[in-house]
Amino acid sequence: MPSTALPFVGGDMATGIPSGWHFAKDGSGRLVRNRRMNACNPRAFRRAVRRVKGARRFAKEVNKLFPTTRRRAPAPRGHHRHLHHD
Repeated sequence: MPSTALPFVGGDMATGIPSGWHFAKDGSGRLVRNRRMNACNPRAFRRAVRRVKGARRFAKEVNKLFPTTRRRAPAPRGHHRHLHHD
């Protein structure tokens, strides 16, 4: 009797998991498709930018807690004479 199974293409030959699939991380043992990020998704882009801004703010706060060099005194503010070269 001929086999009706399709030939195995890609994936993991040892476990029989087809390419583009993996076991669900909830421990149920079911196979779920690999998800890909849509680079043209504006909502996801805004969310990513917001996270980067938050991480940047956090890094600045951490840098303030551990200064590596002393800060220079601010430049004096006042009237300055400018020399004009003709």
